[in-house]
Amino acid sequence: MAAEQGYGPGNIVNLLRLLRGELRGMDLSNLAIRQAYLALVEIQGGSLAGADLAETMLAEAFSEQHSISISADGALLAAGSSTGEVWLWRLADRTPLFGLPAHTGMVWSVALSADGELLVSSGDDGLLRLWETKTGRSLATLHGHIGGVWGAALSADGRIVASGGADGTVQVWESSTGRQLLKLRGHAGLVWRVALSADGGLVASAGGDGTVRLWETSSGHSLATFHGHIGLVVAVAICADGHVLASSGVDGTVRLWDTASGHPVATLHGHTGAVWHIALSRDGALLASAGEDGTVRLWDTATGRPVMTLLGHTNEVHGVAMSGDGQLIASSGGDTAVRLWDIRTGQQLAALHGNPMVISDVALSADGQVFATKGSRGPRLWDTATGRALKTPQGRIEGVWRVALSANGQLLAGGYGDGTVSLWETRTGRQLATMRGHTGGIWSVAMSTNGRVLASGGADGVVRLWEASTLRPLAVLEGHKNRVCRVALSADGQLVASGGGDGTARLWAASTGKPLATLRGHTGGVFGVALSADGEVLATSGVDGTVRLWETSSNRNVATLKGNASLVSQVALSADGKVLASGGFDGLVRLWDTSTDRLVTTIHAAVGRVLTLALSADGRVLVSGSTEGMVRVWEAQSGTCLRSLREEPRYAGLDITGVSGVTEAQRAALLSLGAIELPA
Repeated sequence: MAAEQGYGPGNIVNLLRLLRGELRGMDLSNLAIRQAYLALVEIQGGSLAGADLAETMLAEAFSEQHSISISADGALLAAGSSTGEVWLWRLADRTPLFGLPAHTGMVWSVALSADGELLVSSGDDGLLRLWETKTGRSLATLHGHIGGVWGAALSADGRIVASGGADGTVQVWESSTGRQLLKLRGHAGLVWRVALSADGGLVASAGGDGTVRLWETSSGHSLATFHGHIGLVVAVAICADGHVLASSGVDGTVRLWDTASGHPVATLHGHTGAVWHIALSRDGALLASAGEDGTVRLWDTATGRPVMTLLGHTNEVHGVAMSGDGQLIASSGGDTAVRLWDIRTGQQLAALHGNPMVISDVALSADGQVFATKGSRGPRLWDTATGRALKTPQGRIEGVWRVALSANGQLLAGGYGDGTVSLWETRTGRQLATMRGHTGGIWSVAMSTNGRVLASGGADGVVRLWEASTLRPLAVLEGHKNRVCRVALSADGQLVASGGGDGTARLWAASTGKPLATLRGHTGGVFGVALSADGEVLATSGVDGTVRLWETSSNRNVATLKGNASLVSQVALSADGKVLASGGFDGLVRLWDTSTDRLVTTIHAAVGRVLTLALSADGRVLVSGSTEGMVRVWEAQSGTCLRSLREEPRYAGLDITGVSGVTEAQRAALLSLGAIELPA
């Protein structure tokens, strides 16, 4: 069939995709579709029955990838997903070898031995797991951490495993027996990442306390503690012989250290936002960094100078890995794509596209009748009572990161990764205007209840205020030393609250733009911020797993609510400030009575992480969004789920009966994304 049809069907499919933008309901059965691109194409209800899909790019079932690793010879690529799977590809032809259900919740880290035969993964479930890559067989499960294990590393020969986690410890293991060799304490807070020298003799750790630590694994002796970052240190890397150590943080810098002297060598500036991951070549001469700004950057460690910037991701980049010879780089991002790059030319070689179902933000009207979501296909509006989709916002919606609704549900605001903010009329979907001013991605948008003031917070560390009716800029609030993770407004728009990656919450007077208070107490970044309608009660949450209540008139921390197993991503308050909702990486939403600081209800809201939530003004309706791509509407006080919504998968109802030219892993991915296979 392929020989007779040649490249004709593939060319036609590509042309139709470009002309129509989608292939819904199209019958492509019994065609030899070569070199077609179907990875990000809507083809629901169509047919590929009997088709030969050799050389065709298909979407894969993996979700957002936060960690990736390349074997030293560049033969294998491993990645861990936000929904608990570990994936492995053969890089020569980008064939997926397996996707394994490895962890309950987020897979925070994966690492391959130099020969690619052994893989280690770590997750939110507090486990380390060892895998045989040839078969996908689980070799061992290592227990020892309390809470999520956020960092994992392997020595080159695979004999030594290192890990770090939410309990603040660094642990060293013998892979062949699963025996714990060391438990190292020193960080005042969680350990984000760990790295091992090639021989496993040195382990480095990156901490939420802003320090980098270096340890000797044979004795557990602490060799050095490195200070210099402002805020969380989220990544660490060490070259094969251990002489070059690198670290990166939410302060947007990469720092190089001399392990022999313990002295800083260089500070690398270039990213506009947090640097989530770094990788070093085997000899330490080249460093790759992955940033919140959507870029991958290469650096010459001898001079500290930038070599090139790799552009291609459409969202922040979470992971980066380098082959042993320093010729190949892989990166993973919030766009759920894994991208491969040729270091010599800076050219993108290929992209592996996953299924971007993550719900990164939700917003709710004051009466709870309308809510907005930010999912894989941009912002969407929904009727809360029926779950019916409302008018889709018009204009450019790709690249929106965050959303906000006016109290009456008539205006929708969206913040983009490129630093712009747009406003839509929800009744018609008409885009009213786009505002520019930020120099980095928008991490939060909020609107006052009276609909007069719009606030935005960005990766540039700035809060901007806008007059919603005229879209006129009102004020620029500067003070955070890192990205602004969340902003909130009082009902009258006169009080502004912000939470930052620098670990502080701040209060501002909207009318003058002047700072009123800097609130300290959290260890690590403040990811969640909420204000009562009168601005008297402020709730904050963060990396340290706590929720704090503040009295804004006195700037006093009146309560610290504990019980979350890991990072608390967002908080929401009822208008009167008496009902508080918090959601986090443990998949739970908790409802609190702020008058007594009592936990009222615990809701199992997600299989993965709860990324976002919103509460109606009366505290009765709650909407949550998660890494599994599910939006759920809850009766808040009872914890009853009223409805669950999910965007239709790209391959829903697609007939793949008798399809050929795909691997078993690809076939399984097609089925998991909604395709159907009829019995013979």
